[in-house]
Amino acid sequence: MRAIWGALLIAALGFGEARAQVGSTSFEGWSAVCDDVGECSTWAYTGGWAAPSYILLRRQPSGRWSAHFGVTGARGEEPGEIEIKLIGTDGRPAWTRRLYGKSDDRHMREAGIDSAQDLMALREAMASGKTAEVVTDGRIEPWRTIPLAGAASALHWIDAHGPDSRRAVIWRAPAVSQANLPKAPPAASPDCAQVSLYRLSPGKVLSVRWCSDDDHAAGAYTDISLLDERGRRLPGPTMEGYSEEFTPVLANVDYDPKTRGLSAFQPGEYRLGSCGADMTWVWDGAEFRLARLTEMLDCVSMSRTLWPSHRNVRVIDAKPLRNARRK
Repeated sequence: MRAIWGALLIAALGFGEARAQVGSTSFEGWSAVCDDVGECSTWAYTGGWAAPSYILLRRQPSGRWSAHFGVTGARGEEPGEIEIKLIGTDGRPAWTRRLYGKSDDRHMREAGIDSAQDLMALREAMASGKTAEVVTDGRIEPWRTIPLAGAASALHWIDAHGPDSRRAVIWRAPAVSQANLPKAPPAASPDCAQVSLYRLSPGKVLSVRWCSDDDHAAGAYTDISLLDERGRRLPGPTMEGYSEEFTPVLANVDYDPKTRGLSAFQPGEYRLGSCGADMTWVWDGAEFRLARLTEMLDCVSMSRTLWPSHRNVRVIDAKPLRNARRK
């Protein structure tokens, strides 16, 4: 149920000491991750890719917690009344909640809680609980039982990781004029047609060309290249954390000259939107630096707004050099 490219993408993120990131770990079926500003998530799931259920707990950098639950109907059917029961080691329910969340086109019903009192009770029940059971229409589905053995360790790991004082900084290159852009060279493939050009810095123009591909999860991919002011191809561009060796194609790419941000949504191997990564790079004048990464490797149809944050860098505008002396 994990996206094949996901672990490879993370492996390609070679952050040094100046680019601090807390990282990720797992405890008996519970995954946990913290980014470099102190946003952390832990989650576990069950049910298989066809009808998954999950529990996700998230801590914001401010220290505020929230809990999120998702349940799909068996065989893709929309579920009726949903109830989550945390069962203690004595076999009795230690925490129970009914879900009345909104169901989407994936037949996934999602709901959450953010009450401090409810969350405290939930954490206590998870720390001493045995399993979390999902009850649909009065029946406990055996494939919907989530073990809680690793939950306490995952929450303890998050509690030990606060905001990182070594938060990385990206110096964003000054904005440049988009007038008088060169003519784009012909596409290397007949599947690549529509193209947009953006000037990154004087002498460096970004070419973003959209290509169709029936074999790709999104049905399309994006060809990115760097040109000079005459439209001739240059090496690059270099993109931090991205390598064609690990992730051969990027999908849903867009560049915003105002923010100097290059964004991409990389879908996973299953249903579109079931899992994947949202990435944003910022142009620093020499390369694209990875500024934001939210990613869900487990294909459990979790909403993209809930995907755990792996990277969140501070972006500062660099002042353009004026009347600089040449040595």
